[in-house]
Amino acid sequence: MDLLKVRWINRVFHSRWFPLVPQLVMLAAFGLLVAGGIGVSTDDMAFAKVLRNTNLANLVVWSYWWPLVIVGAVLLGRVWCMVCPIELVSYLAGRIGLRRKVPDWFGNGWIITVFYALVLIVGIHGLAIHRVPRRMAFYLLMLLGLAVVVGLIYEKRAFCSYICPVGYLLGLYALVSPLEWRVRDSSVCRDCKTKDCVAKKNRYRLTGRSCTSGLYPAAIQ
Repeated sequence: MDLLKVRWINRVFHSRWFPLVPQLVMLAAFGLLVAGGIGVSTDDMAFAKVLRNTNLANLVVWSYWWPLVIVGAVLLGRVWCMVCPIELVSYLAGRIGLRRKVPDWFGNGWIITVFYALVLIVGIHGLAIHRVPRRMAFYLLMLLGLAVVVGLIYEKRAFCSYICPVGYLLGLYALVSPLEWRVRDSSVCRDCKTKDCVAKKNRYRLTGRSCTSGLYPAAIQ
């Protein structure tokens, strides 16, 4: 099944404003979720269970967004990563940042593992970020701030590739997805002279960015 044969999907993917516009919309939604949670807090964990389902921001993040991105990953792969607002912020920081090469010790996965363990043990079980709206909001702001700092220092999508626990988990769920990225006609890639989809000169363009993860379509297995 080739989803790009669906006319409206093809038009979206070929638009020069994709994924910028969806990311901007998601960034605005991100801001609203933070604003909706940051002023609501409690130290009563019994009442926190009530807030978990009555505070709109908390409800959207944990009851709707997180289950939906998991289902999306199982069915379609890591589609969320295409429109993630934190990726956009990290990319914008990279446009003005130092763009240093990511050190080798970043790439073995230990940072994501430790970060995810901290979120699970300290965040969920210790601070109840999934029940107390203010703590949830601070967690989201921490992710955003970390993405900015990493983006200002390292090149490409360092935060997304080596730190983000959400992308890591979605990558695991995506392993069972029935859909994959594949080249329809490999001769197009073979005959292409400019390789715009992976060209370094296009990494920090506002629109028409090349793949900052360096995924060359013809070589994807």
